[in-house]
Amino acid sequence: MIAQGYLYDVYIGGWSLFYVLFIGSSYGTGNLGKFIGPLGLSLIMGAGDVIKPAAPNLAMLGPAFVYFASWYALGLIGFWVFGYEPKGRTFDEIDETLATPAGPATVRAPAV
Repeated sequence: MIAQGYLYDVYIGGWSLFYVLFIGSSYGTGNLGKFIGPLGLSLIMGAGDVIKPAAPNLAMLGPAFVYFASWYALGLIGFWVFGYEPKGRTFDEIDETLATPAGPATVRAPAV
């Protein structure tokens, strides 16, 4: 990522090196799940061979499903925390909303 910052104006065959490095790091980070999921599953199932685990032990099937459900819950929490829904808003409205600092909330006294 540091190289992306320093090489933002370098081009290779018409492609920005920043773009190439960004796509490569995004692809690599996104593919970590391909390793973490099966590795965790093989460790939970008690497989002797982590690379190619044998047939699953049916007694450990419940904890394996809990393992995958916990990853699902973590993803759901991530969407709740970081997933901003801009439905029905223009880019200018979103930019204005995010640019204004959050001030103290004013509480009005009810009319008597």
